[in-house]
Amino acid sequence: ATHEKMKKYEFYSANFSTRVYDYLKVMFQFKIDGGTNDKGRPTHRGIRLISGPEQVHRMMIKYAGLTLWLKEAKPSADKELQALYIQCMNMLYANQTKELVDSCRPFFFRYRHDVSSGGANPIAEFSFSTNVGASASGTPGAPGGRRLSLDGLSGAAHHVIASAVKGDSGGASGGGSGVAPSNEMQPAEAFAIALDNVVANVIAEQNFISDLFHYVPPAHTRAARRQPQDRHAARDGSEDAKAKLGENATFYNWVTHHLRPIEHWDVPRTKLDSKDVVTQTVHFGSVKEVKSMLDLLYGSLVAQVDSLVDMGTRFDPSQAIGMLVSVSRALDQCKGSDQGFLINVLERCNDKLETTFQSYVSEQARAIEATKLVTKRRVGVLPFARIFPKFIAHVEHLVGDTGYTARAIADSTYSRISRLIFDTLESLLREAERNASNNADDKDAQKEQLNTHVLLLENMFVLVAGLQSYRTHSCRPYFVPMLDTYLDHAQIVQRKVMRAYIKDVLRRPMGRLTDFFDA
Repeated sequence: ATHEKMKKYEFYSANFSTRVYDYLKVMFQFKIDGGTNDKGRPTHRGIRLISGPEQVHRMMIKYAGLTLWLKEAKPSADKELQALYIQCMNMLYANQTKELVDSCRPFFFRYRHDVSSGGANPIAEFSFSTNVGASASGTPGAPGGRRLSLDGLSGAAHHVIASAVKGDSGGASGGGSGVAPSNEMQPAEAFAIALDNVVANVIAEQNFISDLFHYVPPAHTRAARRQPQDRHAARDGSEDAKAKLGENATFYNWVTHHLRPIEHWDVPRTKLDSKDVVTQTVHFGSVKEVKSMLDLLYGSLVAQVDSLVDMGTRFDPSQAIGMLVSVSRALDQCKGSDQGFLINVLERCNDKLETTFQSYVSEQARAIEATKLVTKRRVGVLPFARIFPKFIAHVEHLVGDTGYTARAIADSTYSRISRLIFDTLESLLREAERNASNNADDKDAQKEQLNTHVLLLENMFVLVAGLQSYRTHSCRPYFVPMLDTYLDHAQIVQRKVMRAYIKDVLRRPMGRLTDFFDA
């Protein structure tokens, strides 16, 4: 009799499972198609965001109880349903992610069109190297346009420092390219908006998959179900409470105790406790299942993120430091969570951005080291003396007051560039003095020394004036102590050059009298 009842139960169970699978198959396709066909997606500053999955999640989570039934009664149908979900959602993500990337392109490429239409080239204002952005112009180092434009200095930072160097105290806004203010967004800012949206969707998708197909870690299940009344019942030791707070959710408990999914999909969930070895072993298969599903679901995500990085840094590699802030912020959000798939994507992106920015800095350093100093013609202001304050203002605008890796990289970059600049200027001074002392009777050597002093005084004045102007008008309080160290160093060199110049100037008309008293 028991055997017959078991066969009867299996028959009805299989029949019901088939009906549930057919129903869910139709509803999954219908709900996902509804999200795919939605044309009213939100935008943020002109960037079209991914929003279809959020609507799909809200509509489909009500079927979590039925998916649990399939998982227990007919695992093969549950796997087929998961494959169907991945297939449909992959199309939705592929289409909306492509639209997201395409909507970022104008902010990455509009600077090329600005230069082509005769606009200014702000990259030349904060980059020491003439090779930056050369690939866009097709004529590296061409007169009048060293490199392709990117609106590198937005806001008042560029104009304040430019005005200080030119002796102008006016305060007109930048933006000589004629672009409307609503579109004045740097590539790093567009990348941040896109990345934040992608990260939010990946976090939500992993949590949703875990809830819908019941891959939730037992520890998370217990935490979600322990409402105040549950904890009270557990202390009483009732059998119902123990069943409700069990390690794994069953369909019987789901119906009997009115269990619900954890939800809160936008918040990364913590990893399993490393001390819970048994729980980790039991849950290891679930972790692998979720990771495999995410790999299939976001097959093109890594390529799309790489595309955003490549486009955003193509014409101005310095934007990488600003993008690095966004990536570090996302990594910090996922720290200690179970978002292994997303963390791997972000770490890969982080390494690529660090490499890009370090290459950019090395190019700037080589340009400073290769500077040709023609003192006989009194060439005037050297490029790096004028550019260094603007370079600091540009990078600080991208980095800001953050405690992420980008902050340490920026500080290290400033130290490297400033050391090269000061070493170059001081070596020029030493070389001129050594040449003059070795050729005391050579008028050309003495004249070259005077020209060197004039050149250095002019450059130090421009450098100190630019740093002081940035400190006064645009520098944020957190950066003032570091900026003061560069100012102090520049003023020390300036005083050293001034003393050498005064000594040289006074020695010419009073040389014999000085020699007499020295004797």
